[in-house]
Amino acid sequence: PAALVRKRYRDALPIDRLLERNGRNLACAGRITRIKTHTTKKGDEMAFVSLEDETAQIDLAVMPQMWSAMKMELRKNLMVYVQGNKNRDRSMIPNVIVVQS
Repeated sequence: PAALVRKRYRDALPIDRLLERNGRNLACAGRITRIKTHTTKKGDEMAFVSLEDETAQIDLAVMPQMWSAMKMELRKNLMVYVQGNKNRDRSMIPNVIVVQS
């Protein structure tokens, strides 16, 4: 299923290739396997979302503003397209999350 989403979004990399890179506006697609909410020091709610495809798994740090806007949509086992910034080994901060139907 992730390969089909990648065909729709030409900039989406397989997660194993994404893990080799750092930078801005990187994209991937995959299935949500876990969502863990967290309260920040300021008292805002955010989430850590695990995403996987047929090649690997990556964690997404969904910041409070995006989490507030998307928390009713995001659920385990959903396929999503994600674009964001990656500057750590196994995680990225998404700027865009598009739920696939």
